[in-house]
Amino acid sequence: MQQSNRKLSAGDTLCVPCGQRDRGSSLIEILVSMVILSTGILAVLAALGTTIHASADDKNVATAYEYVQDVSDQIYEADRVPCYQGQAAVQAAYDAAAKLAPVPPGWTKTATVTNVEFLGKAAVNDPFSWGAFCFESSDPLNQYYTSPLYTQKITFTVKDPKGLVRTMQVVKSAK
Repeated sequence: MQQSNRKLSAGDTLCVPCGQRDRGSSLIEILVSMVILSTGILAVLAALGTTIHASADDKNVATAYEYVQDVSDQIYEADRVPCYQGQAAVQAAYDAAAKLAPVPPGWTKTATVTNVEFLGKAAVNDPFSWGAFCFESSDPLNQYYTSPLYTQKITFTVKDPKGLVRTMQVVKSAK
């Protein structure tokens, strides 16, 4: 390499030797870093949104469970209705009790008794089973006179504000 002793004049430009660059960032590097940072921020926001949604769903499930429990308690507290009054009358009595349950804020009274089954048997030697057969009698002289121990299975549903239906069965004999 030869060195030039020539002096620079006002119109001359200083040339950087090949292979050397300035130490600044290029536009492409800045854009790539912005894309990477934006992707990270979007991932955090998506995770936050999922957490909020899951928390709201969890609250709805807890509220539904609370309502179902309150309905169950109302049915338990109601007087046991003997099955000889007829399945429709028994179901209506427990439905009226279910509607007395306190309703969570933002909900409507949606508790409905959908079915009542009795634990009984058609004949003395038959096994006990759930069904519509009434094992009780209103006659005190009958061997199957009504007893608070005769068991009933009450099925009820509640509907949350989003329209999801939850069903529960309660077995009732005496308080």
